[in-house]
Amino acid sequence: ENGIGLKSEIFSAKERNGFQNSLRDIQRRLRPNEVLLSFCLGKKQSFLWTVTGDEVNLYRLPPEHEIATSAQAFSEAVRSGRNPGGVANQLSHDLFGKISPAVWGKRDWLITADGVLLEGIPFAVLPQPAAGRAGEPLIASRTLRSLPTELLLLGKKTSTPENRFVGVGDPIYNLADARRSRGVTLVKTASYASQVTLGRLAEALVA
Repeated sequence: ENGIGLKSEIFSAKERNGFQNSLRDIQRRLRPNEVLLSFCLGKKQSFLWTVTGDEVNLYRLPPEHEIATSAQAFSEAVRSGRNPGGVANQLSHDLFGKISPAVWGKRDWLITADGVLLEGIPFAVLPQPAAGRAGEPLIASRTLRSLPTELLLLGKKTSTPENRFVGVGDPIYNLADARRSRGVTLVKTASYASQVTLGRLAEALVA
């Protein structure tokens, strides 16, 4: 915040919970290949925080009305099947054009949006402004996950599920099934069974 000349009263550095340091806790929860991108849109200026396990950066973005204009035009073009062209490049540059190469190197992006960015903006198909992959959609080289709030990262981690056996059968439902020639017979399991004709399980192999 000091680096880009923000006044101290714009943001409060105090935690809501005096016994909790959310930023450090969030950083500890992020995996090596994850980055949190948190947007805050304002009438005069907007901001983007990028948080990894090693560093936190803050970038100044255009005001909300400029982002809204590009975002709405981009969404409409995508939904109507038109080529978003220049408006897509403009929105991508506005949102991600300043972030560091270290962030671009992270494959898994966790995004907390704000304002118009909450209105179903298809981030996945935004072109990358980064050198080397310019024009390639974001989804081509990374996963995108939207979070309603950064504080979800502070929730208790769920335990890893135990390995369980899953068995899938391929019974004979159809009187025309070729396996019946081997002497397999049908067993009536319900009063309506004779009225049900089902095909074989897709991609099933004959043992």
